[in-house]
Amino acid sequence: MSTNPEIEQDRVEDTVEHFNKFGYVMFPQQVKIYLNLASYTLGKSVLEVGCGNGVGTAILERTAKLIKGTDKLFRNIKFARCLYPWMQFDVWDINQPLRTEEKYPIVVCVETIEHVANPKQAIQNLLDVCTSDLWISTPNGIDKERPPSNPYHVQEYTPKEMIELIGLPKEQIELYHWDTMERMDCWLDDFYTLVDPLIYKVTK
Repeated sequence: MSTNPEIEQDRVEDTVEHFNKFGYVMFPQQVKIYLNLASYTLGKSVLEVGCGNGVGTAILERTAKLIKGTDKLFRNIKFARCLYPWMQFDVWDINQPLRTEEKYPIVVCVETIEHVANPKQAIQNLLDVCTSDLWISTPNGIDKERPPSNPYHVQEYTPKEMIELIGLPKEQIELYHWDTMERMDCWLDDFYTLVDPLIYKVTK
């Protein structure tokens, strides 16, 4: 499988560039994903991974009992702390196990898994800190370029590939439409969908 190398993405420069180019700091599609997931974090403790500038974390914070945002780069974490000083942010590269014994009922990973060099290990690391539900949104890799045209994406995965990466029985994995949160029950090997990205719910 042809992949891109993992590249560190500076969300400080990225946020400014994104705003200058589009007039907002997060794609509306991603905002909708966070708003949808916020209904599932109501009153619960949440760990968000790949938080970048913290905008998505702040959306989840509206409904969560408590929340922590994590990102690989300290520069991104400093930026998030400046934007949201009342919230908790820490550095964590999900290619590596979390060095504390912290556990969270809900772990959220929005548009991040496609950025990491070792996605199978990263997903296992997320499951290790999750006690109930792991939510992952990621681009749908069906009919996509290999390697991805986005240089920051190591790989974009088909539903079949994501199931293999998650490594749990299909009964523990649910697939949702990113916009409507409609449950998608098609798990055939040749399943084709134009829905992009996709949201996976993994239940421990």
